[in-house]
Amino acid sequence: MSSYKCIIIDDEPLICRLIHKLGNWNEFDIEISAICYDGESALEEISRHKPDIVLSDIRVPIYNGIEIMERAQEAGLHPLFIIISGYSEFEYAQRAIQLKAVDYLVKPIRRDKLNDALRRCCDLLAAATERHAAAEALADAHKDLLWNDLCSKRFFCQDGEDFEAKYGTGWTRKTHYAAAVSISRPELMEQRALYIDRVLSIFSAMFDKSAFSCDSSLGCIYLLFSMDENSGSGADIFQKLYVDIKHLEETLGPFSLTIGYSDAFILPYNLPDHLEQAQHASDYRFERGADTIYSFPELPGGCRSYKELITETLTNNIIYHSGTLDIEQLKISIRGLETDFLRSSDRDFAGLIDLGIFILNTVMTAAHFPEQEVLRERFLYDYRFCVTYNDFFQLLTRYSCDILEQKKEAGHVELSSSVQSAKDYINKHYSEKIYLDDLAKSVCLSANYLSSIFKKELGTGITEYINTVRCSAAKELLKTTVLSINAIAEKTGYADEKYFQHQFKKIVGITPAQFRRIYS
Repeated sequence: MSSYKCIIIDDEPLICRLIHKLGNWNEFDIEISAICYDGESALEEISRHKPDIVLSDIRVPIYNGIEIMERAQEAGLHPLFIIISGYSEFEYAQRAIQLKAVDYLVKPIRRDKLNDALRRCCDLLAAATERHAAAEALADAHKDLLWNDLCSKRFFCQDGEDFEAKYGTGWTRKTHYAAAVSISRPELMEQRALYIDRVLSIFSAMFDKSAFSCDSSLGCIYLLFSMDENSGSGADIFQKLYVDIKHLEETLGPFSLTIGYSDAFILPYNLPDHLEQAQHASDYRFERGADTIYSFPELPGGCRSYKELITETLTNNIIYHSGTLDIEQLKISIRGLETDFLRSSDRDFAGLIDLGIFILNTVMTAAHFPEQEVLRERFLYDYRFCVTYNDFFQLLTRYSCDILEQKKEAGHVELSSSVQSAKDYINKHYSEKIYLDDLAKSVCLSANYLSSIFKKELGTGITEYINTVRCSAAKELLKTTVLSINAIAEKTGYADEKYFQHQFKKIVGITPAQFRRIYS
């Protein structure tokens, strides 16, 4: 595929053939997309092919060369024009210059003049591409910095000017909204990357460069965008976004969709507050159901804080039952908490996730449970699929009881020498390609039997354990070295950088680049 596309316009076929013959098209990597003999067909082909370069005679039927330039620009198309004329016409030449034609060639066309003009077009196009790429890279860097600061609670701006200086978004003089899009269906997680890309594509198509987006750990896709006078109302925008996302069901199958959005705001320095508003609006699905749109300004106020439900008696009971590994009594305590929560007429739906994390932390601490951060991340991961309060409390009960089950099993099972040897082998050889058969041979067991007892004794699969060890090593390299992400992937046993990035985010919760920015 050629780098650039060109259209030739002249009412004389002989001239068109001559231009075709004289141009160094291969040298400049230019493809001739169409040859036209009048202005009307030329505009149609320009609209269809969207060429980078147009060579047009001044005097062609229906629309002349200048009119073709004007109409193309009015249609939002901006190819580089080289104007050709049978004789020097000052008025036409002057207008062509005003319309920013690259060159004005007088017939008879000379090979050197034509190719000089084509070379100038290619140089301009290459420079524009570089500027565009640099601008996009800078914009992406600003967006990454903004999201990293928001997610790591380091966002602080005194005013709009401070925001512009740090993040360079050009938003401070517009109306903005924050939104949280929640899509719930466990089976859809196998296609998670696909549906996130689809949602973000829909969002980007609606708002072009005035939009930011981020996939949050709470399962929402956070969206930020600015409006102009032609955008319509906030309610209209979110209704269109909802309908467009729902169309994904045609290819991805049915799913539950909730969109929550913030109050409109002008100054962006209080972004965390508006993202929280959007999250709260999305969480209102617990109270009124999913498959709809919720606006934060329309939510009821005066909710009873979940902290009022955390009584000293409840806390002491959870600590005692967790410490004694009493699963049935722990279930009863959580069931009582659910009853008290649902009995309230002003439930703190927005504090639901904080309530869940508090209970889990209490259980894990009392039961001396290791790897607490990993379990919290998994809980947040599964929380995204909860649509009702019942879903949430079932999830909380399952996680809490699983903690005690694992502690019970760990209390009666010491690691066998085979599993300990397998762990030692992985810890020593994690930077190499580890094959299950080789690992099994090193401990004199079959691959199937080793996989079975490894999972039973450690509560995690061999592959998951290998990835955890590798990501732990990668974290140290990210904190203590300036090696590239690709180099770190190779040093920790990953041949494919993308797979490394995927596994790292799955286990750690953020990308390697984000981890380095936060902890280095």
